[in-house]
Amino acid sequence: MKKTITLAMAALLLAPFVIAEALTPVLEADITVFRYDTAAMELKVGNGRAAAYNNESGDYRLAITDSAGNIVWSRDYDLKFVELTNPPSSSEYEMITEKIAYDSRMYELAFYHDSMPLIRRYLDFCDANTACDRKENAVSCPMDCPASDKDNVCINSADGLCDPDCMKGIDPDCTALAKKKMNLTIVSIVIIAAILLILACILGAKHRELKRLAKKAKERYHKAISELKEMGKPVKKKPHRNL
Repeated sequence: MKKTITLAMAALLLAPFVIAEALTPVLEADITVFRYDTAAMELKVGNGRAAAYNNESGDYRLAITDSAGNIVWSRDYDLKFVELTNPPSSSEYEMITEKIAYDSRMYELAFYHDSMPLIRRYLDFCDANTACDRKENAVSCPMDCPASDKDNVCINSADGLCDPDCMKGIDPDCTALAKKKMNLTIVSIVIIAAILLILACILGAKHRELKRLAKKAKERYHKAISELKEMGKPVKKKPHRNL
């Protein structure tokens, strides 16, 4: 039991480092394929882990091409449009989700049935208008969305920018920034403490000097009184102030 708890704690402690190492640009495609040759698709680019897969034979295909029409990535599917009920029943649609390693050469994504395109989408995730729009993030459009902006995508590389979307311990820049802030805080506290100590020393010295001068003045006063008494001259008592 203790060994299990120890392993679990070790896994939790190492998890940020594992996640940080695994994060790479990923194109996520959510495709709904309907039985009668129509399809809907949602695309987004972010940081994550590309899914491993084994290509299968089938008459449906998802393909990504570059601007010259060359295939960059493709996968075939054998869609049955069957729900796994008991007994199995027919379904009007099939859902496909792919997480693909994103490449800047990727230009167009299309889904085919028997070589007929059911849906196409240009992979234009960046409009380069200096504003980080809803569809953009630091992976798809770094010119509009620097890593220091909050865009729901964690950039965990050491690029000098602390990404607020990263969990604690994942972005080394945030760790370095936190350490720098801590060091600045410590230095500020030391400087303030030193200033207060110097002021205390100055005030203490002034207070001691005032006490010394007051004592010396009192001694001179009593000495003068004694001299006047010896000379037989009347001595007026020092008037008391009513507070």
